[in-house]
Amino acid sequence: MFTIAAGALSMMFLPFVLASFVGRGARFFLVAGLLAWGGERFESKLRQYMDIIGWAVVALIVIGVAVYKFMNP
Repeated sequence: MFTIAAGALSMMFLPFVLASFVGRGARFFLVAGLLAWGGERFESKLRQYMDIIGWAVVALIVIGVAVYKFMNP
């Protein structure tokens, strides 16, 4: 989705690649940190609820953007 949006908005290639590396790296470091902190029991729960957590984060971002747009017309 972000790749298509970057192409539609004519985003320059180098900033797109850098942002992709930072975003993907942050995601992997977050998951690794959570697994190191929570251990094996947390890993099984994380795998069980990964889709729900992901869609909840997307919904929160969409709601946040909508509230921001509504508050700042």
